[in-house]
Amino acid sequence: MSAELLFSIVIPTFNRAEFIGKTVQSVIQQSYTNWELFIIDDGSTDHTEDVVKAINDQRVHYTKINNGERGRARNHGTKMAKGDYIYFLDSDDLIYPNHLETAFRYLDKKNIELLWLPYEQVDQTGKVLRPHRRLKKSVLDTLISDGNFMSCHGVFLRKDIAERHPFVEERELAGSEDMELWLRLASRYPFKVGTEVTSCLVEHDDRSVMNFNDIGKLVRRKELMLRHLEQDKVVMRKVGESFGKITSSAYSYIALHAMMNRNTSSRLAWKFLWKAWEEEPYNVFTRRTMAVIKHGLIRMLG
Repeated sequence: MSAELLFSIVIPTFNRAEFIGKTVQSVIQQSYTNWELFIIDDGSTDHTEDVVKAINDQRVHYTKINNGERGRARNHGTKMAKGDYIYFLDSDDLIYPNHLETAFRYLDKKNIELLWLPYEQVDQTGKVLRPHRRLKKSVLDTLISDGNFMSCHGVFLRKDIAERHPFVEERELAGSEDMELWLRLASRYPFKVGTEVTSCLVEHDDRSVMNFNDIGKLVRRKELMLRHLEQDKVVMRKVGESFGKITSSAYSYIALHAMMNRNTSSRLAWKFLWKAWEEEPYNVFTRRTMAVIKHGLIRMLG
């Protein structure tokens, strides 16, 4: 296979010594070999550096920076990259051997702005927990109706677009910085969507996106995301009245995690569920609403 496109893979990491070795090996094992990998260590205090530096491949570059959260780390890697396309990969996820080759087939000589390749969710043994479901709507419409179905996984950005539209680096936004960027990008550019599942998101108890001991922090994060989106005239012009759905999804997300956290008052969970319904009455029929109610009943009876 010709290797005309150079892919720049950026992995932000923080205390992921247990996982990052497998993640990097999944990159090294790609059938498409024209890539460079930038691992941006966001101030790890474990032995992540030792794990990475033991990997003998000249295409792998390691840089350690002061902790500033994942958005800043990804932006740092983008500035170092020389590739035609940027690909962000989390340090506890895996790409399958045909991942870059599949992206190449979509992107070669077509000047596509953005590509998303689907992923599946697996446990640490590789068992599939949630297979990918094909999109029935555009990326933008799916983000509005379903929330961040892409996570920060599977998106290839043309280098000039990645430089023009960096992640917001505010620490309090960490965990929603990808959703904010995808909505910003999908409001401006078409997303090409692949059909092949070529990577996986690995579920484990230590995933940062799942740890919400401080619900107040989650509330501030979601409200900050909404403020950034509201201030973006292109986003607001594109999503129009659908912004209420985005707001409702953010509030119901808070409600679910508040209800699941036994250290948080259930009143706060019901408050945000009500706010979600006020923004979008249809939200009463969603699976997330049913989950909030289920956990609410468990707390009442338990």
